[in-house]
Amino acid sequence: MTGQSNFVSRVRRGLGRRLRRVGETLAPPSGDAGQRYEYQLHLNQRGRLEGKVAIVTGGGGSIGSAVCYRLAIEGATVAVAGRTLDTLEATVAQVVQAGVDADHVFPLVLDVTDEASVRSGIEAVVRAHSRIDILVNNAGASARARVALLENQSMSVVEDVIDLNLLGAIRCARYVAIHLRQTAGRIVNFGSVVGLAGQERFTDYAAAKGGISALTKSLALELAPDGDRK
Repeated sequence: MTGQSNFVSRVRRGLGRRLRRVGETLAPPSGDAGQRYEYQLHLNQRGRLEGKVAIVTGGGGSIGSAVCYRLAIEGATVAVAGRTLDTLEATVAQVVQAGVDADHVFPLVLDVTDEASVRSGIEAVVRAHSRIDILVNNAGASARARVALLENQSMSVVEDVIDLNLLGAIRCARYVAIHLRQTAGRIVNFGSVVGLAGQERFTDYAAAKGGISALTKSLALELAPDGDRK
């Protein structure tokens, strides 16, 4: 394989993820329906992350699985983190099938809305691999079918959205920070244009994603002196 290759992650929303090399046939999942999305990954430095350890929250989702693949194919050992083991294992299997060494990717059951789960998951990665170099705060979602004007929205829904999207990232960053100081590591926080421009009926999600921008800037000020960059 050449040093620069193109890979595609074809994603069917609500139907799972598949990774394939460009030019290969991808068999559709049973009951194929719904909209399709493709992500093109350009790999310039295969192996450049060799020896690094990464955690990707929301790793079983569409974007998360593509991030896990990208990190692993470039050499990192990747913890595919999320709530549901079956989903995480399916992502791991797809990434390995797409050409990643099985030693470079593993499932990690971690619920970003549960502080004890975050703490124990991060501790498990450190015990197994002695370091953490990369945290990708990808887990998040809007209220989806429950979206509403703020005046009509249940506060429990608002709290759930902020807990998942903003507080989840804060929890993970809090427990990973001490390890990143030791490795001059990196944090990648996933924001949204909604957090910059706002969107009707998505006020809770917009607030959470706006908070992600502020979180990223503040973490940079706290951790950059030790070499960490957001």
